[in-house]
Amino acid sequence: MNTIFKTARLVFFAGLLLITPLSAKGKLLQQVSQVPQYTSAASADSVFVRAQEAFRRSELRQASELNNQAEQLYRDAAEPEGLLLTLDLQGRILIRQGRVLEARELLSDAIASSPESRYRAKLHNSLSSTYNTSNEYQSGLEELYNAIAFMYRLPDTVADNRIAGIYQNLAILLSNSGRTEESFRYFAEAVRFAEKADNTLLLSTIHNNLGVAYARSQQLDIALFHLLRAVEFAREMNTPLELYQAHLNLGNTYTSTGLFEDALEQYDAALAAFEILQPGIPSVIIMHNQGRTLALMRRYDEAERLLQQSLAISEAQNIMEGIYHNVNELGKMYAAQNQTERALPYFYRAADIAETLRNSDFLTDTLEELHRLHARRGQFEDAYNKLLRYQALSDSLSQARYTKELALAENYLELSRQREINSLLQEQQLQKNRQLRTQSVLIVVSLLALLFLILLLVQMKRNAASKQIIMEELEAQKLKLEEANKAKDKLFAIVSHDLRNALISMEGILTLLKEDEISMSEFRDMIPEVEAAIQENSLVMTDLLTWAKEQLSGVRMDLKTVEVSGLIGEVLQSQKNNAAKKKIAVTAELPEVPAVLADHNALTFVLRNLISNAIKFTKSGGQISIAAEERADSVVILIRDTGIGMSEAVQHQLFTDVTQSRKGTANERGTGFGLKLSHDFAVRMNGSLRFESTEGEGSTFFVELPKAG
Repeated sequence: MNTIFKTARLVFFAGLLLITPLSAKGKLLQQVSQVPQYTSAASADSVFVRAQEAFRRSELRQASELNNQAEQLYRDAAEPEGLLLTLDLQGRILIRQGRVLEARELLSDAIASSPESRYRAKLHNSLSSTYNTSNEYQSGLEELYNAIAFMYRLPDTVADNRIAGIYQNLAILLSNSGRTEESFRYFAEAVRFAEKADNTLLLSTIHNNLGVAYARSQQLDIALFHLLRAVEFAREMNTPLELYQAHLNLGNTYTSTGLFEDALEQYDAALAAFEILQPGIPSVIIMHNQGRTLALMRRYDEAERLLQQSLAISEAQNIMEGIYHNVNELGKMYAAQNQTERALPYFYRAADIAETLRNSDFLTDTLEELHRLHARRGQFEDAYNKLLRYQALSDSLSQARYTKELALAENYLELSRQREINSLLQEQQLQKNRQLRTQSVLIVVSLLALLFLILLLVQMKRNAASKQIIMEELEAQKLKLEEANKAKDKLFAIVSHDLRNALISMEGILTLLKEDEISMSEFRDMIPEVEAAIQENSLVMTDLLTWAKEQLSGVRMDLKTVEVSGLIGEVLQSQKNNAAKKKIAVTAELPEVPAVLADHNALTFVLRNLISNAIKFTKSGGQISIAAEERADSVVILIRDTGIGMSEAVQHQLFTDVTQSRKGTANERGTGFGLKLSHDFAVRMNGSLRFESTEGEGSTFFVELPKAG
């Protein structure tokens, strides 16, 4: 199956590990109309808020106890809407505990017993989660379409948060169903409403799920961006559950990209967050993911130990999905080692569990593995039978999903159309009633309003100009402070990590030399590496100083006549060691072209960054060519490489403030400032900087500057 677990499955699997005893609710809604009316709802609201806070902290036992108290208080106060809120929270607690069927029954009863509730959208949203955790995506989508149909009933105080949550869940289910483009549209809407509500916690969850969706569609750079944003928001709110999920998904994404060591670091961070959530309790899913990653690294003994531990805990707690994932992964690990006899029992057990769970995705994955194993053993009849069953199951799944999705889409369109008609009729009726109520006093109110408006306009005219100036100044200062803070963080990260690490390495070499731990001949062998490190640090420091000067006071352009060929030769001379180290052939075709009108230092900075980047992103044995062409009023300098090129996502962010530094083909590091500054400098010299790139084939950058004189 896909190397990145589906988000819903991750939440479900993690939730199974947080099981805490809880008394069953039963069917309480039948008693709503019979409660006595003698207590205030204020105390119930207070207790319910505390229950919600405990739920966010994943303290499920405390959340359940407080929610039970709030439920009783709402019943005593004859507050049916408050009672529905406690039932909704109770359902979400049950889902987190893995008691999905109980939650589904409770929430379904709540909806059936209170069809006119203003919280109906919220109840449908929670009910959809019970289907998502069991991979019944179409039923989950149907509940979310119902939630959207009743969003207009939500109270204004919670509307933005609720709508953001509903759109997020819809996006997750659409992503899990393979409807990627639709899911990204709803993710965007979820982010918009969460930002409007200033809900940092929800933003962390949305970015986490959005990262998983991008990872599933193999857009891994964008996935990492969103998952790192999720970590930032979770740290800001100090919420262990969101931190756990974000680090876990980061680990899965790094595993998919082959960055196994980075993945193991993320799993360790997830484990630290999980220890806060459940002290002393082992995490089955982290054990599993660590084992799976170690198996991909061919560290089979460590992998087997972790997968067997995860399997044992899953069996002890009867976590069927956990059992499936572990036995399936153990089968794959043994198959990778050509231990076919050990692999087969695990795959057959995985197939049995998949059929017990009625999970067609699990079953198709396992049948495909069994087909390969039987074919490898020469058991072609068994292999053929497994292949036939796999293909039949895949075809039936595709047809069933298509039919159900079509029916759901038609149902949703009809619901939307009917809702629009009802809303229009209600609005027309309300407008008519308002006109009838206000007609008798309209003339008097109009005269008073006119007099008041005249006085108000006079006063507003006096204050508007100064108020606007103050607001603009405050907004500008706010933006400057935010940018300065971001720049400070980035600068400190580069200085503390890249520059400091290189200096420590050189200091270590000098210490070894001073203490006669290495000979002079060994030291001379190290000189090229030390020289390269010093040159790389020098380039990084130059970028940092140029960027810092630009941020603090701006680089002043002194436009003069500059000879293009000579300047390119100087820059190539400074970069020859880096190119030689990677065995990259650098050629320069520099015909006699006119001089350009430019700032010598700024143009040197631009060309050095472009040539340095070409070397950085070109593999050993590649080629780089530099050329210059004369145009009618300008000169164009071309830097072309045969490197790794850029994805569309990287291209879209290349000259923006969100540009992130990428590692080179030999793990070279940069600051992330160079290309943005180069673009700004080219524009300020009355020129331009543009590029063409194809991922995997290389890039070409074009620097165009006006002729001198």
